[in-house]
Amino acid sequence: MPLPVAGAICWSMPLVMRPQLCPGSVAASFFYAASTLLQCLERVFRSYEERHTGPSSALSDVLIHNFPAPHSDYITQWIDYKAPVEMFDAIGQYDGSCLVDRTAGEVGARCDSEAANIITLNFMHEIVTGKLTVEEARKVYADTVMGYSMGREAPYAERLQFSVPHGDTEDPDQGMGVAPVVRQAAGKVKDMLTGDDS
Repeated sequence: MPLPVAGAICWSMPLVMRPQLCPGSVAASFFYAASTLLQCLERVFRSYEERHTGPSSALSDVLIHNFPAPHSDYITQWIDYKAPVEMFDAIGQYDGSCLVDRTAGEVGARCDSEAANIITLNFMHEIVTGKLTVEEARKVYADTVMGYSMGREAPYAERLQFSVPHGDTEDPDQGMGVAPVVRQAAGKVKDMLTGDDS
C-alpha cells in the first residue's frame, strides 16, 4: 500500500481501534511517531506533485546507501538523457544510485532528497562530458552534499546545470536479424528427427 494511503488509514483509525496508550509508553511513542511520519511523508509527496517541475519523481524501496555517508535512498527521479554506452561503467563507479535506462533514454538518481538527486545528476553530467573524473566527481559530490546539508550555498543542489532534452533520447538498440530464428528452428528440427525433443 502506498505510504500516503497507509498514513491516511492509520491516522483515521477510530480511537477505539488504536492501541490503548498510556502517555510515555513505548506503544504510544511508536504509534504517534509512525502516524506523524506518515502524515509528513504524505504532505511531502503531495507537495512534489503540485510544484515539481524538475526530474520526474517516484517513491522506491528504501535502500541503505553508504556514499557519501550512511543514509536511506527512497526518492527516485528521472530525466531524459542519452548517456553514452561507453560511460555506463564510469557512471556506476561514480554512484551506485545513479541509474541509466538506455532503452528509455533516461538517467535517474535515487537518494533521500531532491537536492541530493540533482547533485547526483549534475556530477554525472560532468563525468559524461569529461569535465570531471569519477574520483573527482565523488570528492566534489561529497563536499557539495555536506555543505548543502549545513546550509552553505550549493548551486549544484538547486537546479540542473545543463539543458535537459525533451524526448529523442531513446535507444531501441539493434535487432539480430533472422539468424537466431534460423539457428533455433534448425535445432528444433534436428531434435525432432533425432527424438531428443526435451
